[in-house]
Amino acid sequence: MSAVQTNIAINNLVRNLSTPTLAHSSSHRSQRSIANSESMHEVSIVYPALLSQVAMAFKSRVSLDTHLKDLLEYTDSFFGRDGVDVLCYIIKTSDRNLSLLLGRALDAQGFFHDVTYTHRLRDSPHELYKFESWESEDTKTRDLDLLPHGVFTLLTDCYVPTCTRDQLCYSITCPRRIEQRTRLHRQANMLLSRHYSKGSINEKAIGTLWSTSVSKEIVASVSDKERLRQEVIFEIINGEREFVEDLDIMTKVFIQPLRERNIIEPERKEKFIQDVFLNITELHTINSKLLRKLLIRQKENPVVDKIGDIFINIANEFYPYVEYGAKQVYAKNLLDEEKASNLDFVKFLKECERLPALRKLPLESFLARPTTRMGRYPLLLKPVMEKSAETHPDRTLIPQALLSIREVLASINVEAGKADNIVKLSRLDRQLQFDEGEKEDLRLNDEGRTIVRDGKLMLKRSGNDMELSVFLFDHMFLITRKKENGHYKVARKPIPLELLTFRLDKPPPQKPNSISHKHTHSGSNPMALTDSASRTFPIFISHLGQSGGQYTLLASSQADRQSWCDAIEKQKTILSERKKRFEIVSLVSSGFPVSNRINCSISYLDRLILGTDFGLFVGTEYPTSTDLLTELNENRFVKVIDLERIVQVDVLPNNDNLLVLSDKTLLSFPLQVLNISEVDTTGAGYKGKKIGSHVSFFKQGICAERTLVCAVKSTALTATIKVLEPVGLGVNNLRGKIGKLFRATNDALRVYKEFYIPTESKSIHYLKSKLCVGCAKGFEIVDLESLNTQGLLDPTDESLDFVLKKETVRPISIFRVRDGDFFLCYNEFGFYIDRLGRRAKTDWLVQWAGAPTAFSFAPPYIIAFEPSFIEIRHVDTGELQQIIQTNNLRALNADSDALHCAMDLMDDMQQVFRLQPIDQFRLR
Repeated sequence: MSAVQTNIAINNLVRNLSTPTLAHSSSHRSQRSIANSESMHEVSIVYPALLSQVAMAFKSRVSLDTHLKDLLEYTDSFFGRDGVDVLCYIIKTSDRNLSLLLGRALDAQGFFHDVTYTHRLRDSPHELYKFESWESEDTKTRDLDLLPHGVFTLLTDCYVPTCTRDQLCYSITCPRRIEQRTRLHRQANMLLSRHYSKGSINEKAIGTLWSTSVSKEIVASVSDKERLRQEVIFEIINGEREFVEDLDIMTKVFIQPLRERNIIEPERKEKFIQDVFLNITELHTINSKLLRKLLIRQKENPVVDKIGDIFINIANEFYPYVEYGAKQVYAKNLLDEEKASNLDFVKFLKECERLPALRKLPLESFLARPTTRMGRYPLLLKPVMEKSAETHPDRTLIPQALLSIREVLASINVEAGKADNIVKLSRLDRQLQFDEGEKEDLRLNDEGRTIVRDGKLMLKRSGNDMELSVFLFDHMFLITRKKENGHYKVARKPIPLELLTFRLDKPPPQKPNSISHKHTHSGSNPMALTDSASRTFPIFISHLGQSGGQYTLLASSQADRQSWCDAIEKQKTILSERKKRFEIVSLVSSGFPVSNRINCSISYLDRLILGTDFGLFVGTEYPTSTDLLTELNENRFVKVIDLERIVQVDVLPNNDNLLVLSDKTLLSFPLQVLNISEVDTTGAGYKGKKIGSHVSFFKQGICAERTLVCAVKSTALTATIKVLEPVGLGVNNLRGKIGKLFRATNDALRVYKEFYIPTESKSIHYLKSKLCVGCAKGFEIVDLESLNTQGLLDPTDESLDFVLKKETVRPISIFRVRDGDFFLCYNEFGFYIDRLGRRAKTDWLVQWAGAPTAFSFAPPYIIAFEPSFIEIRHVDTGELQQIIQTNNLRALNADSDALHCAMDLMDDMQQVFRLQPIDQFRLR
């Protein structure tokens, strides 16, 4: 096997850093590139000769993501082949060599770089690149100044009017001249291309090999398989020597001169060196030890027997690499800031790069070497193991070493990912700009906060399109517009993920204040960009709640759209599971079409009672267990009362009364009506006794140790409230003729008190000895003895002016919480008051995400019900705990012991469910 063949075999075996070379020398390469440019379209995306325009188009279209190379993760990176794809699209050519040349012109000006800072752009699916990002306080001209500048002459147009692609131009400086000559001599150039292609392969194969460093007799004494094994071991040792030398270079070329010279201010010099170069001295000690052991093993025998034992012993000492990898992103950020603000430092780095020992590599390349070297070990050791005999010690030693090394790499990825995320979040938090009066704390610097995905999407407005920079965090979806100064202007209200819904087929129904946008183009994958509406890839976003809206964002391709949707759905699921406090337990999901609207419910013994537009229905076998895991079958429901528009139902078990509010008429029925076996199957067996008419709503409760029922007759200007008290012992306790006589003559309820309030009333709440009426004026307290009324809130408390002087708010519920305080729920917000009606927490206010119509208190959670979702918050902190999305939701029964709700299903049926607290979050 020749040296060339051996080297090629090693490269294939180890999967060394691929170096795709162009087919021939620069001049011939240019000829072939220009010759193939006949496949270019008529119009490029930008004028391809201007590097600044190409750079802007390239950065806006290349897809950035987190990719893996040598078992290390690199965020916001792109593959070399993808980069060349983008350039091909921008200049409208199928000639990849021409696009690669253009890309290297961008690379040469530091527009992007290989993640290891070791080579230029390559048309490879394995090489990764990142954009250069210099951070400084002066961001006004940062982005534009960092764009490459210059003219790529191979793509300029000729100034001669008579010049065409098919006729040889008279000007020897014509940029088309090479192309024109090539068209005339295409066949010769094709032969020349093949000649150079073969030459480049042979040139690449030249290198230092184990087989050339030992005698021919030794090489001949081993098998081909062992020869390949020795070549890889030889490469490991040589690579380790080069790595230790590079660590020496960092100390001698960078660290020592920085200490000795006044390039950085003395008061921060040592901290800067420590923060940028980290624990590089500790790594040097570890790898010098490894190198010594490898060299000793190599000297023992030119045919190295084993190396697995050496790596097992040293692998346990590799954990300082985790510290280095975790802080590397901070070091890079600090280095960028120093380069952006210290011209002496930039000059010093340029001087260092010209030193022969640095091989024209920047400092960043040497700072990246430790983690990239660690990532190379598994790729180098694995072929050594595979080429070892089945009984060879390395077959068992190397896997053990690899296990430890991979653990270190996994820790590096985790810690580096966290650090990179923290730096990006901190930078973004500084760069965000809000409209005046709209600023809000997005909590981007909270512990554990992450950027799940970010990128560019487009939004079409009437008149002009808008390119958006969109961020998906672990808790929120943020839509921004990047400004020329590098800042991000918040373009739409931030959307908590709990309040975000999306779909792909068509936009949801529009609200009057919603915003809808159609197609445009931009994003990540340029091949999908088009002006045709049929080729756009929309994501229809809905922001639920009072601050909501509807937006149509467009991705650049189906793959990009799917990637966004997958990321959003996954993060919503993660967030939902993490913040889950209640779960939906379905009770009924069939048998009740939306045409027979379910308005109210109550449970009694083993019965589930539903009030609908077409009657009162009772279901049997209602589970008595709090789990309620068994869904009721619609066949188990029987109509027991044939009345229309039943909006309220309640039970007075001690008085044998069932109260029903039907079409504003309050009726009383004996509880016997719930006994299905005794009910006429037509549902018309009971007519009920009329208690009152024109009743808006009623509410039962206990006040002053009395069981009371308040029947409210309310208009826009007045409210008359009858306080009723049940009478009688209940027919269930009476037998025979006396029981029948009582049922025939019993008035069920008698008037206990009656009073008038000069405003519309919406709710009744029972306190210990008084009534609280929620009305247009606010909460009014009524003394049942004197029937005097007074406002619940203290008008002298100026901290309550936000509610006392606001006429549009509507009081809905009041709950007694710990320490004698009350929590008041209005349609827009909630807050605390003490027993004197003064504000209990002056700096504390809950703004509801939605527009609630009902509330419930299931300690320690306040639950708000609105048609689109259920909003659950902690009563002490006001923090949003959970959002449960619904469709046309109605709170049937807000009793914390039986939280019944109904919502519409997609099949035009209604589902009745119970809101069940998760055991671990119950208040004990």
